[in-house]
Amino acid sequence: MLLESAVPSSTIFGSEFLGTMVMVMMGTGVVANVTFHKTKGYDAEHCS
Repeated sequence: MLLESAVPSSTIFGSEFLGTMVMVMMGTGVVANVTFHKTKGYDAEHCS
């Protein structure tokens, strides 16, 4: 059956939650680096 899984749904939910949390924290750090004065990335231009 397609819905049967060897991994419990709580493990899948937990790993998805932690992965999303890491991505949000990294994105917040990037925005803070570009926004705050006295940082190396302040007022950085786009990569392209």
